[in-house]
Amino acid sequence: KQLLMMKIILYLYDKASKLIAIGLPMSVLKENNIFEKIISIKYDIPNDKPELFSKYQEEINSAFEKIKAENYEGDAV
Repeated sequence: KQLLMMKIILYLYDKASKLIAIGLPMSVLKENNIFEKIISIKYDIPNDKPELFSKYQEEINSAFEKIKAENYEGDAV
C-alpha cells in the first residue's frame, strides 16, 4: 500500500510540475482540493483494496485537465 501511495503522490507531483512549468500559479492548482484528497489516501483505501488507487489517478487526470482547460490557452502539455 505504501508503494502505491508513493506512486500516486509522485504522479500528482509530476502533473502539478507540468502545469507550474507553463506558468499556472500553485494557488490555482490548490483550488481544486485534489491535494487534500491525495493526502487522505492512507485513510480512504483499505489495505486489501489496492485496485482503488487507479481511481485516484483518474481523479488527478480529470482535475488537472479541468484546471488546464479553465486557466491555460496555450498548446497541450
